Amino acid sequence: MATPAQRRAYAAKLRQIARSFDRLERATVQQSIRLLTDVRNNLAGQLIDTEFSQFRIAEQQRALDDIMANYEDKARALSNGAVRQSFALGEQSVIEPLQAANVGAAFFRPSEAQVNVLAQFSADLISGVSSAMRGKINRVINMTALGGGSQLDAMREITQLLFKTSRPPSPRTRQPTKGVAYEAERILRTETNRAYSLAAFGQQEKLAQDVPGLEKKWNATGDNRTRDTHLRAHGQIVPVGKPFIVGGAKLMYPQDPAGPPQETIFCRCRSTTVIPEIGDIKSPLDKQVEKERAKRFTVEDEIALIKSSGFDTFANIRPPEGRAPRGLGEEYRQRRRIVNKIQTHIKWRGQAQRQLDQYRGQKGVRNRWRIDVAKERVRQLDKGITTMLDIANDPITDDWTFKSELLDGITEHISVLRVMAA
Repeated sequence: MATPAQRRAYAAKLRQIARSFDRLERATVQQSIRLLTDVRNNLAGQLIDTEFSQFRIAEQQRALDDIMANYEDKARALSNGAVRQSFALGEQSVIEPLQAANVGAAFFRPSEAQVNVLAQFSADLISGVSSAMRGKINRVINMTALGGGSQLDAMREITQLLFKTSRPPSPRTRQPTKGVAYEAERILRTETNRAYSLAAFGQQEKLAQDVPGLEKKWNATGDNRTRDTHLRAHGQIVPVGKPFIVGGAKLMYPQDPAGPPQETIFCRCRSTTVIPEIGDIKSPLDKQVEKERAKRFTVEDEIALIKSSGFDTFANIRPPEGRAPRGLGEEYRQRRRIVNKIQTHIKWRGQAQRQLDQYRGQKGVRNRWRIDVAKERVRQLDKGITTMLDIANDPITDDWTFKSELLDGITEHISVLRVMAA
């Protein structure tokens, strides 16, 4: 088992790499905004230097082609570099914390071809944005010139097209971008995060061959832009070879391209490695996530979602934190107890199913008896969890203390069954 010093070293290196990736992501988006601002400024200079009329449209189009070709070259280079750096940081997020904690393990170097495919795919997406932007800008210039408009009219429309505002945003802005700038940011954030996650997952798969019981953990960003489904997935821990369940979708890692677009595009979540020798390292974002969850979800939301989506999907769900309104302290406490009880029993049910699957793979007369006992235990847990959910959702009474006492009785009954089956 790792010492406290090893755990601290592991956590410190993990936070350091996360900060490095945050800086890279932020710098990449800032540079993207600068490139688009340069496009706007170069177009402004060109339109001022050229007589703005329908008779000079061909000349203006040639100038636009040159400006857009320059933008595309720089944007592709930016994307290429960001993806490669993200991939390297994803690898480091698994390797370096273990090295810092002096935990020996084998790692591998992924093929350069894999990195090249990621970089090329991202660059092609950027080219698509550039091509679409060129067509839209060209249409604005043509329509303004044909309609007798001025250079100022054209630049006003082009700025709106690029940024959805009357002036370019500061590259250091923390506010969500809009217009073409949003499309570029969406691609850059999605693909850099995907490269980071894919590299980390590749190292986790290799490490899992040498470290039994290796797991991975889903970490959400936890701000007001985080999807509800990703907030709920925060803290979910699964074996490396098993998928995370996020909004009902199975994802091997954040931004998994095999997942649905609504759960992967613009995703800023990350996966961290849970080493048995070190244990789960708490994320600095845990408190931020809990605050955001408390804003959005009630206990009733949590329980109803568990009931409608199946036990396994929300096995890691937690009750919302936060201070109860005046006079409702005891009610909130009982509600949290109920959600915790349901979560605990869902975990017991998962353990029982795994034990049953293990017995089924063995032979022998005594083992048939074990299988029968394990089946009964799974059946009783299913029945107990369903009953607990029905009690929690019962609209007839709002006496949460009474509901909690009923759940205590179910818990005692199931606990006896667990001891008998052990």
